[in-house]
Amino acid sequence: MGRKEKMAEKCRELMYHPDKIRNIGIIAHIDHGKCVAPETKICLADGRFVRADELFEELKERGELVKKDENEEVYELEEPVEVSSLDKDSVEIVKGEITHVWRLKADKLVKVEVENGRTIRTTPEHKFLVLDPSGEITEKRADELEEGDHIVCTQKLLHEGMTEEELKREILDRLDADPTELPDLKELFYLAGLAAADPESAPEEAREMAEILVNDSEIDDLLARAPLDHIAEFVKGYLDAAGTVEDDAVVVVPEDGEFLKDFQLLLQKFDVAGRLVEEGDVTVLYIEGARSLERLPGFRDPEKARMLEELLERSPSSDMEKVPVGEGLTKSEIERIVPTLKDMGVEHEALDTLMELAKDDVCFLEVVSVEEEDYDGYVYDFTVEGYHNFAADGFVIHNTTLSDQLLAGAGMISEELAGDQLVLDFDEMEQERGITIDAANVSMVHEYEGEEYLINLIDTPGHVDFSGDVTRAMRAVDGAIVVVCAVEGVMPQTETVLRQALRERVRPVLYINKVDRLINELKLSPEEMQQRFQEIIAEINKMIDQMAPEEFKDEWKVSVQDGSVAFGSAYYGWGISLPFMEKTGITFNDIIEKCQQGPDAQKELAKEAPVYQVVLDMVVRHLPDPVTAQEYRIEQIWPGDPESEDGKALRKCDPKGKLAMVVTDVRIDPHAGEVATGRVFSGTVREGQEVYLASAQREGRIQQVGIYMGPDRIRTDEVPAGNIAAVTGLRDVWAGETITDPEDPIEPFEELQHFAEPVVTVAVEAKNTQDLPKLIEILHQIAKEDPTVKVEINEETGQHLVSGMGELHLEIIAHRIKERGVDIEVSEPIVVYREGVFDVCDQKIEGKSPNKHNKFYVKVEPVEEDIVKAIEEGELNPEELKGRELENALMEFGMDKDDAKSVVHIDGTNFFLDQTVGVQYLNEVMELLVEGFEEAMKEGPLAKEPCRGVKVKLVDAEIHEDPVHRGPAQVIPAIKRAIYGGMLLADAHLLEPMQYVYVTVPQDYMGAVTKEIQSRRGQILEINQEGDTVIIKAKAPVAEMFGFANDIRSATEGRAIWTTEHAGYERVPEELEPEIIREIRERKGLKPEPPKPEDFIDMR
Repeated sequence: MGRKEKMAEKCRELMYHPDKIRNIGIIAHIDHGKCVAPETKICLADGRFVRADELFEELKERGELVKKDENEEVYELEEPVEVSSLDKDSVEIVKGEITHVWRLKADKLVKVEVENGRTIRTTPEHKFLVLDPSGEITEKRADELEEGDHIVCTQKLLHEGMTEEELKREILDRLDADPTELPDLKELFYLAGLAAADPESAPEEAREMAEILVNDSEIDDLLARAPLDHIAEFVKGYLDAAGTVEDDAVVVVPEDGEFLKDFQLLLQKFDVAGRLVEEGDVTVLYIEGARSLERLPGFRDPEKARMLEELLERSPSSDMEKVPVGEGLTKSEIERIVPTLKDMGVEHEALDTLMELAKDDVCFLEVVSVEEEDYDGYVYDFTVEGYHNFAADGFVIHNTTLSDQLLAGAGMISEELAGDQLVLDFDEMEQERGITIDAANVSMVHEYEGEEYLINLIDTPGHVDFSGDVTRAMRAVDGAIVVVCAVEGVMPQTETVLRQALRERVRPVLYINKVDRLINELKLSPEEMQQRFQEIIAEINKMIDQMAPEEFKDEWKVSVQDGSVAFGSAYYGWGISLPFMEKTGITFNDIIEKCQQGPDAQKELAKEAPVYQVVLDMVVRHLPDPVTAQEYRIEQIWPGDPESEDGKALRKCDPKGKLAMVVTDVRIDPHAGEVATGRVFSGTVREGQEVYLASAQREGRIQQVGIYMGPDRIRTDEVPAGNIAAVTGLRDVWAGETITDPEDPIEPFEELQHFAEPVVTVAVEAKNTQDLPKLIEILHQIAKEDPTVKVEINEETGQHLVSGMGELHLEIIAHRIKERGVDIEVSEPIVVYREGVFDVCDQKIEGKSPNKHNKFYVKVEPVEEDIVKAIEEGELNPEELKGRELENALMEFGMDKDDAKSVVHIDGTNFFLDQTVGVQYLNEVMELLVEGFEEAMKEGPLAKEPCRGVKVKLVDAEIHEDPVHRGPAQVIPAIKRAIYGGMLLADAHLLEPMQYVYVTVPQDYMGAVTKEIQSRRGQILEINQEGDTVIIKAKAPVAEMFGFANDIRSATEGRAIWTTEHAGYERVPEELEPEIIREIRERKGLKPEPPKPEDFIDMR
């Protein structure tokens, strides 16, 4: 039995011993830490090379402020800006989208130089992509790079420049010239290239143009964005004046050597690699290697062009064309050898890897120097969704997004440190949020005092903007490791999520991280460090005192003395606690000494005091097992009666009780379909089990059951209470669902919305048409993961219309699409209003067919509000009821008996009734009447918005005997006109979707929150206090909630957790309605003024 199988067997054994299980999450603020110096040139897709500081200033004007303090300034862009990015899977340069821009304070930089002569300065934490000798692309911090490492650099840059017409207009504007006197533009670019390299010998007009295209030794945007064939002419002119052909390279030696840095980047637009060399006081550019020389625009000078042809015939090679794997073959050699081996029947994954690495989009350049330097200033970053990197100065720069995840802290228990202690091999991925783990749950076996324990680390999302998930995640764990930076202290995000955890009765322990920085950077004395630790501990304990259950306030407080606080450096992998120091004899002076000796000594310290051991010892010793935790947590997290039979089974974590599994995460597996992961609170979940989804109110059957060991799902026959299970086979299950027994279902943990009619819509388009099939597939997956998402195609535009429950909901969906590798354009969100009637139109409204041979008479009135609400809240489902059953149900909710008996068709909350007597041929046209009714309800008369709560009574009709005269083209328009006229006479108005807004915030910020809500036509419904935290319940129109996430974050300095919930519809205020109707009609291409009754019916 292999190691993995042994560990799986241990897991299977331990899951039947709940006292040996710990279900934990991690609460951590993630450092940004991945930034570039101000002079770094960012390579935009439009062709420009823009300094980081200038790009920040440019883009912040087009964005919305997210955060600003003395150390950090962040903006979210209204429209993404395209940049060259690396797709690490395909090893190709692609278009990425900058969505956020950052400026941050820094005190240290690392300057890295590579073999092509380029340098870049980044923060020490920035991780470069490094190609190791085995052919794997790994990551390495800037301050850990060594000479001889090979880092991934760009050789190709995207160029989506101007058209020739745009270029011409720009040049005329710059030169203030007469269009009739403007020479051929390509010729002008060639002459400018000559003048840029050798101004003395160039004609005056060429010098004038060169001064426009090259400013202070830097490429002007006009040259950077010009059409590629024009840039090629500039390059030829420059090479004719300053270039020579030598034995194995084209050598460029201009008067202005400084300009060569930009010229080297300019050549990357042609997939040409160059090497800068300082030769005394002169800077020289070498262009070498057959592949680059073939793509070089070349020379116009006939003699130099001839010499280049001869050089190409010799097929010179270059070290920059080598892939430093094994013997270091060139890309050309790999492209020749690999297909030959495959033709001979050799199949190996390494061959495919080599072919990927042989692409010309990137090169692998040797590091020639690494220097750390003190710095006092700003650094910059640009968030790129999806690819998480951007091209800058010929390097690939990783970046960060706002979507920090708490699981980043799980890096403290990484495979590198844990060795055989772990059940699993962690699959570490450097994403925009730091180290994260690509699974909903990670399990490990840890030995403590001779006993083995099963530790389940559960994915606990931490971004408070997406805070609907925070409560759910905290519900699944019993304890949490709070990670606090020793330098920065408790950050607002950490504080916010910890408060939520305490409300869910999740017990914390504390890990103070980055202690090495207190020693090496801040140079604190042991006494000053102790003071810093005491301040952090006091702040955490203050929150525990305010938020923890009364009976646990003292017990849950963290302290150094009892070992519920640990210290260390997660990055270097060491940790200590008082019990561990007492056990091992390691002293705090030993720690200080090792930190002062440098990184190698800290890595040695990690062997003596591994962080995973210290932290997991603390977890086992202080955090509760599921049986202990559920006894006091169930009454808080489950809405049912804790003294009922179900409540007792939940409190006891009874594996023989009724099944209650709460889904915390749903993923689409390409082989198994939907995989639902969740906490089993009572009962046992088994393969083949028939189950009931308590919130969705339908049955399902579980196909497979398993547990997670890292990214792998290990199949088991069953998983008992107290564990985290992964199940397949449940169609359309979603996070928050309660899985229970079908015969006698348990009360669900969450009441999910039943009537999930979307209220906000955006149009989504793939930026690259080749991505369209992938976009359709992703949208289909997302619609399965979240049934409140509706996707349809706009037949007129071909756009995919994605609808959801609010702006935040749609932002999350867009984020998920981009994360799955498709660049999209998203329109501004549009609120979906409803049209309804508020009075009874009791007169018979006549609708005539176009041929005047058919007449239909209707009355219109509102549907009883109790019936509308019952349908919307899932209490009444007309689709499941027929005949007398439906009639009785409608009467029960307040409908008149005669009306209930005459219902012919129900469309959502709209009713079509037949109250005619003895009308000939009615049955033959009833289907068409229903179709016309549905069309009218889909697009009401005021603004062609869907209708809500409209009751249409057909009271009489005159129908032509000849079927030819009563077809669809006659009947449908006639009934629609009658309905529209009747609605307008029954006081038709717009209804707007409302949202309940729940905000949890420290009491000090209550005023800021209520002010923000009230400024959005919001109404405060309740304010409840828990300790120093208040929970505000409000109601506000969806249309007024756009931008709330940023505004509430600014107003509360990031300390608010907020969620929204659909709150039905209310009539639009009278003073706002005309303008809203006008805006909707204009957007839909209708004439601005709404119709009058006489536009549809004869009012005489």
